Amino acid sequence: MRQISIDHFEDVGKWTAFSSGGPELLISKDQGINGKAMRLDFDFKGFGGFLVAGRKLQVDIPEAYEIRLKMKGSAPPNIFEFKLIDSSNRNVWRYRSEDFVFPTLWQEVTISERDISFAWGPLGGGAPCDIAAIEIVIAARSGGRGTVWVDELSIVDRTYRGKPSLEASSALPDHGPQLILDPMNEVGWRSHAEDTSQWIIMDFQEEREYGGVVIHWEKGLEARAFDVAISSDSKTWKKVFHTSMGTDEKTYIYLPDTRSRFILLDLKECQAGRGFGIKSMEVKACDFSRSINGFFQNVASDQRPGLYPKYFLGRQSYWTVIGRGSRQGPSLINEEGLLEPGGAAFSVVPFIFLKEQLITWADVSLDQELEDGFLPIPIINWKTKAIGLVIKAYAGGEGESGVTASYFVTNLSSEKISVVLFLAILPFQVTPHWQKWRSFGGATKIREITCDGHIVLVNRKAALKSLTPHNGFGTATFGEGGIARYIKSGLIPDRSHVIDEFGYASGALRFELDLEPGGSHEVCLAAGLPAGIPVESQGSEEVWGSHASQKLHEKELSLWHETLDRQTFLLPAGEEVLISAVKTCAAHILINRRGPALCPGPRRYSRAWIRDGVVMGTALIRMGLPGPLKDFLSWYGSFQAQDGQIPDCADDEGSEWLPEYDAYGQFIHGIAEYFRFTRDDQFLKSIWPKAQKALHYMEGLRAMRTKSEFTAPDKRAFYGILPESMSHEGY
Repeated sequence: MRQISIDHFEDVGKWTAFSSGGPELLISKDQGINGKAMRLDFDFKGFGGFLVAGRKLQVDIPEAYEIRLKMKGSAPPNIFEFKLIDSSNRNVWRYRSEDFVFPTLWQEVTISERDISFAWGPLGGGAPCDIAAIEIVIAARSGGRGTVWVDELSIVDRTYRGKPSLEASSALPDHGPQLILDPMNEVGWRSHAEDTSQWIIMDFQEEREYGGVVIHWEKGLEARAFDVAISSDSKTWKKVFHTSMGTDEKTYIYLPDTRSRFILLDLKECQAGRGFGIKSMEVKACDFSRSINGFFQNVASDQRPGLYPKYFLGRQSYWTVIGRGSRQGPSLINEEGLLEPGGAAFSVVPFIFLKEQLITWADVSLDQELEDGFLPIPIINWKTKAIGLVIKAYAGGEGESGVTASYFVTNLSSEKISVVLFLAILPFQVTPHWQKWRSFGGATKIREITCDGHIVLVNRKAALKSLTPHNGFGTATFGEGGIARYIKSGLIPDRSHVIDEFGYASGALRFELDLEPGGSHEVCLAAGLPAGIPVESQGSEEVWGSHASQKLHEKELSLWHETLDRQTFLLPAGEEVLISAVKTCAAHILINRRGPALCPGPRRYSRAWIRDGVVMGTALIRMGLPGPLKDFLSWYGSFQAQDGQIPDCADDEGSEWLPEYDAYGQFIHGIAEYFRFTRDDQFLKSIWPKAQKALHYMEGLRAMRTKSEFTAPDKRAFYGILPESMSHEGY
């Protein structure tokens, strides 16, 4: 362990102060513990926002580390942040304490690497790298004014640099266990070729922290069943991993915040008595499993592109919404064809197996379109020289949040081909992990999958119905390599039910298609099934075949044309694309509704804000759709307080009461616009008392700015207007 000084604060001129608008921060030099310290005098002046002391400084971040700084303060509790910023000034990692109490006497504050997470930027995640600036931030929680002193800022290098020793139950000549320490070795450890259990123990010679283990097996010598255990004394062991279903070429083991001296591989069952073989065993740093999404990002980067969502490779994937505005929220589909039915759910992902090769989204040319140029029925096209796949998804089916998906496979070659279409159920959402909020974004739990006839259940809930007869269904745990381990070879596991204790199971429906040159075949499924759907298989024509989905598709086309074609637009020739854009936007507003709530987005912004809702509602009313605004105003008005206050946002879980003073005017504006377009006297009479209450509360706010102090020259510009809203103070 080595401690490296970052700043002793003998020269605070290298630090710069800035803030969000009204608050003020002054940086000066003061007496420290053994020399000088940096003094931060701040005053929020009744505002919210943040204050920053920043310095440009290159900092090398070790594999394992902690940040230390001495602090004291005479200040109210507030939000405290420590930030690391890269040379592009776009990627930020930070430690954040929501209610930091500044110690009145000098005290060392230790920030471990597990407490510093990726905050934002195009990298999308990973460990801090290329650091060129640091920031110390105080953001308003209670606000107020105060003084904070900072001294002896340092970084402690906790990286393990020793060499582990290894011991094995047996080893063939020239295949000793020490060979697994080098991931570049082509030859590693091999046990005796016998049908008995074996073991390997890795001894770090000291306790160390780590975040995971990756085992690279020798082909044909993988374990069918094995455990991983850890210990600090080699006597008491804790099991941290188990599989009895075999494993893929590599086994990835999630071990967040793990500390031990010993790691034991307890190899219980081999392949047909051939013994075991391991090419390498890598012990990963803590950042490997900083979060479950970080773990899958590391796994995806070690696999061929296409097996995992594109966002796990640090690349943005665009997506769109499917639905009709149900309370459960819309379904999503992205530009590669990953379909997420309902909210925070699994994804259905297509794969094609042709001529001993697995074709994924990363192996095809892609393009996307909307049906008829503007309808909210997305179409994704895959194309290679030999095969084409058209994916189409639209609302409709069983339940108000149902969605139907069609997969149209075409032989583009000049010869007859046999192709397998896999529709895989993967534990990943369409929205990326950098948009995570609540349960939305990135990985999602699948503990159990089963298939009963044509119904697939995920976590014991009916999730998918195959409208086309399939040729089998298989499931796999993550520990055995997931469903990707099998479909890479054109296979599925010989089991239709699995429970994954780790919680990230996967499965796949298999469709075997024989296609003549130019021939096509359509596979259809229904998703977003309602609770209580019967699981029993049905063989009637109403269930099987594509004609059922065709009827749903025709119904959906008719519904959306009737909804969106109500107005006539007069534009110059060649500008019709603007009409399509307006209609599509109107459709997306309708789809993102949650019942009466007009929400600005389907996942991260699935709450309703009064200003956003009114803007969207008044847009719809101009499209000849007054109902959504009326329903929204009635619903939102139910949250109004007795004194007339209007919350800034609300959902089925309740409301939020931040001081965003434009809420009252937006509410009244929405009522006025609805009446202006509809002349609906009955609605106006019913909601008029709420409008009066809101106006009365606004008048009270305005009175705060008609006092004599606002007649002074330096405040005269604020006389008679509403106080500042929180939403206009830096965030």
